[in-house]
Amino acid sequence: MNGFTKAVAIAAGLFLCAGAAQAQERSATKQGFELPANSGKKILVFRPSISVGAQSTGGMFEPNGEWTEKAKANLQAALAKVQSSLGNAVIVAPEAYGEDAQTLQEHMQLFAAVSDAVIQYQFFVGNRLPTKKRDNKNAVFDWSLGKGVADLPGAKDADYGLFLFFLP
Repeated sequence: MNGFTKAVAIAAGLFLCAGAAQAQERSATKQGFELPANSGKKILVFRPSISVGAQSTGGMFEPNGEWTEKAKANLQAALAKVQSSLGNAVIVAPEAYGEDAQTLQEHMQLFAAVSDAVIQYQFFVGNRLPTKKRDNKNAVFDWSLGKGVADLPGAKDADYGLFLFFLP
């Protein structure tokens, strides 16, 4: 699996984040990244943490298991439908156990932190990190989760990885 680490599509996960930053309709793509239609690539989806429910009379969140399962199924079906129409296959990351589960959870948390940093520091002109100012002037999108992503469960069978992060 060539370049899996480079291909983790942070920007794709950012589109699914809720919040004020999304009203800006900003996006970014790593220079040189291209996913042509009908390329037959396999996209590994790392299962996001999803909880759907309602607000109780007392103001507390009450999860609804049926709604949550339906939301997960709808998300998976929508991703598969769109990518299938583009000639790509979406595969779900296998269940992780033991040390693999711990490593996957660490990468999911890392993705949450990196995606938040991208929203905060890449998309807002007056709020740049000193190490990213030159990159932003040149329209460079250079953020990474590191080489360890290639060792996550299921990564060896995929061309790209997709992390999804939903803001609470």
